[in-house]
Amino acid sequence: MTGGFIAFRCCNFENTAEREQFRELSNKLRMEFSNSEDFCLFIGNYNIYNCEFDSILIKQDAIFAVEFKNYGGKVIANENGNWTADDVVIRGGSNKTVYQQARINHVALRNGLKEIGLNPKWIKDIPTLIVFNQSIKLDNQLSSKVKSWLYITDNDHFIEKINDITCKSTDMTNLDIINLAISLNLNSFIDKELSSFEIKDKNDGKDSLTVDETPSDFIRDRTITVLDNQSFDGLNNNDDIDFYKELNSYDKYTPNHIYDLRPNQIFVFGTDTKGSQKYGASGIASKRFGAHIGVTNGPTGMCYALPTKGSSINDLSMAVEKFISYAHSNNQYTYMVTPIGCGHAGHSADVIAPLFKDCLLMDNVWLPDVFIQVYRKSVILAMEGKHLTIDNNKYRNVLTYYSPKVHDIVRLLIEKQIPFNQNGGFSLIDEENAVIAKAELGIASEKVVFFPFNSQSELAFKNAGYKIMDVETYLNNKKK
Repeated sequence: MTGGFIAFRCCNFENTAEREQFRELSNKLRMEFSNSEDFCLFIGNYNIYNCEFDSILIKQDAIFAVEFKNYGGKVIANENGNWTADDVVIRGGSNKTVYQQARINHVALRNGLKEIGLNPKWIKDIPTLIVFNQSIKLDNQLSSKVKSWLYITDNDHFIEKINDITCKSTDMTNLDIINLAISLNLNSFIDKELSSFEIKDKNDGKDSLTVDETPSDFIRDRTITVLDNQSFDGLNNNDDIDFYKELNSYDKYTPNHIYDLRPNQIFVFGTDTKGSQKYGASGIASKRFGAHIGVTNGPTGMCYALPTKGSSINDLSMAVEKFISYAHSNNQYTYMVTPIGCGHAGHSADVIAPLFKDCLLMDNVWLPDVFIQVYRKSVILAMEGKHLTIDNNKYRNVLTYYSPKVHDIVRLLIEKQIPFNQNGGFSLIDEENAVIAKAELGIASEKVVFFPFNSQSELAFKNAGYKIMDVETYLNNKKK
């Protein structure tokens, strides 16, 4: 998999200076990353955790917010009071100072990425970068603590600064970055003019992704086998076959962040037992789409509420059945289902998505990508692991985190109660808590690893006393 640069423009900026600055910085990033092995994403005008960002930049070793400022000259930056540029007050937005704006965005970006289930270590540090559209001479009066996460530069020194910014705990692969773009539902916002990237399957150099495709197309086509009739052997009934056929071509995704509803669209969200409608999707439902305070189950404004936080899964299940019946009876509307219960309510998509499975076959219901990914994982298991019995259902959630090439070992480890990382992968950590080697699977108690990610990882494991084994040898040894 090679890399490159992808620019996303979620909607156009309100003023000319912001549009020009986004284009200029995107062009600089394209020049920097177009021939790189690494991916860089630049996301313009994105709303997350009810906070609007000028842009968000994602690279392998950092995720950070970028704020545009159309000022220049001598800039004085401090924590108390206004920033100035040649004695002119720099606006921070919504009557805030620049520092206050940066602090709010700093927290909102971490919380928003946490909500979608991003690896916690990748968002341990979330920097913010203020970029001035004109050349500046900086008098930085910020404290050392604030300087550790708040950076300041101008367009001319932008690339230099983003290369300097790195977060020790953030170590995403190119595939992680593409999957994050999919989780943020950015597919339809690619700015092809500003982007330059290519993805090649390392096992087949002929397969590549250009700007005429989306990252989700690439991931989907390589994670889901085309479901021809032969693939349906052993499935229970025609409903299963219809479900898998629909899943293979599914394209009715709920946008990750909805600014406006089109005519006859309904915003489907989760709320607490009081119908507070303050935070997350429920806050958006109340502030933008007319949801009434106190409504916990049923239609309200241009929305439909479902009970999540503080309610049992059984209560939610019954509410979803009621919603599906309502959507069938009121099919003049299109229902935009958000990741119900997967934010403040704290539920896993693996638990919630099955409740909405019947919606996959409904033309007037759109589902979030995180639910579709759960369904696709179940298809992968059904297609490559039909031999699993009901008694083996306990393996399914764990198996989704591992490549099929080590599934037999994973099953054995679970059965023998041998400790291993059930969330996928295996890492070797040095004394400073830095990752120095990775493998598909490892058993620390036995000092054994399977399929190191690269030759450098293989060498590091060997130096640490680990034995690199193949699956067949390990299983044969266990049978003796």
